[in-house]
Amino acid sequence: MLDFTNMIVHYVVGRKAAWLSAIAMCALWIPSCGGPTEPPLRVVNPALDSIWIEPFYSRLSALGVLVVIGAPNDTAFRLADDERLLLTASTSAGDLETFRMGRYICDGGRDCTGLIISMADGYLAAELAERIKHLPVRVYSFSSRTASGRVIEWHRVQHVMTELRKVAGVRMVDRDALGCGSCTALPLSQTLAGLPLDYMVPPRPNDGLLQVATGVTVNVRYEQATGVALERNILMP
Repeated sequence: MLDFTNMIVHYVVGRKAAWLSAIAMCALWIPSCGGPTEPPLRVVNPALDSIWIEPFYSRLSALGVLVVIGAPNDTAFRLADDERLLLTASTSAGDLETFRMGRYICDGGRDCTGLIISMADGYLAAELAERIKHLPVRVYSFSSRTASGRVIEWHRVQHVMTELRKVAGVRMVDRDALGCGSCTALPLSQTLAGLPLDYMVPPRPNDGLLQVATGVTVNVRYEQATGVALERNILMP
């Protein structure tokens, strides 16, 4: 009887651990199932003059990120904090994902989802990407002691900053400032989306990650209210 009871306890404990693990992973990438509370969002469809894949902010490798920027026709346009544009990304290998574009530049001339991360003595920024892969942030460039990161969703920035400060070796985390003097020259109307990449793995449509491999073509598409779509393609290295 005791052995049977122990079997039940082990089964329940095991199931509970698996459930908690699933919830933890879900909270990291899927806003609707846990983690930081997602504010109510409104989908908007402004006319864009162009979209492009920004090479400076993109890192086309394992645990990398593909950054897309949109420029509205109306340069006086300002995207509200709770507004998003929908962007679709498909690959020649069969993946299909929908991503949300938010504001690129926030108050004070800061990149809304860009972070600067500096490391303590004895730690290398090059090792950071692997150590923070459980968080919704991707490192897109680094030197020996400093890394630049892209948070995947605007509303998760503070949460990610808090979690990064708990990572061993991280000395400082701050929002990335787009130095421009008075900041009057910044394109405040522009929108931005970070598409997190999984490299050399089979496609899993609609999982929030873009599965790619060397030689795969990625198509990024924005459907305008007029029915005219803006598209950009890129071949993965």
